[in-house]
Amino acid sequence: MVGADAGGGVEVVGGAQRDGLALRHLEAVRWAGQAQPGWLEESREGLLELMAERLRGRQLYARTEAIRGMVNANAERLATVRDGLVWGDVVVLLVIDEAIADAGVERALFAGATADNKDRNTEHGGTLWTDSDGFHVQAFSPRGTATPDDRRFVAPREMIDYSGAALAHFHYHVSNWRNRDYAGPSPGDLDYAARFGRACVVFSGLGRDVMNADVYFPNGTVVDLGEVRRPASDR
Repeated sequence: MVGADAGGGVEVVGGAQRDGLALRHLEAVRWAGQAQPGWLEESREGLLELMAERLRGRQLYARTEAIRGMVNANAERLATVRDGLVWGDVVVLLVIDEAIADAGVERALFAGATADNKDRNTEHGGTLWTDSDGFHVQAFSPRGTATPDDRRFVAPREMIDYSGAALAHFHYHVSNWRNRDYAGPSPGDLDYAARFGRACVVFSGLGRDVMNADVYFPNGTVVDLGEVRRPASDR
């Protein structure tokens, strides 16, 4: 059983839920302990069923464009990749799904995506956070490189150093608002998740007011969460 203690920390009391538990899971488990404590009583299979129910009926978008020889090398449907997810990963998926449905998060994500779309030198990104006031987006100024590359995100040092308790790292694929063929992580993105041991999200442009969200983990597992839309009041 896993639960959140009175101070908001995470207490792990054993069982199969402990298998594979890592730093990348702790913020999601802490949030769930406060906002969705029933999730922490569920088995891995139970959480997978909850996630599958959320995804039912959503439009998903698999990456089709090859980079370094990879064309959608990782299947992105939950039913296909579920064996690559430990209990904590599924908690992370559920909490990220909550976060990106938050109107304030959607607004901040599209503000960042708009800035990225206008910047021809690099991709933009940041971190997703949660606290007592809800979910938040922390954007970080991209680090310049000797060779500008509008299809590469170079995380600044401060993003790496000060994001240990973040829910997830994220970046955009919006060099073109209609970036359907690049909907999903590149090999370099997967390398980043593996190197830093983080759960990550890539938001890929499907149109000026809609992006696709793919969550990916250090072991290379990718799960497509479907569409994120710009709030109607901002269109």
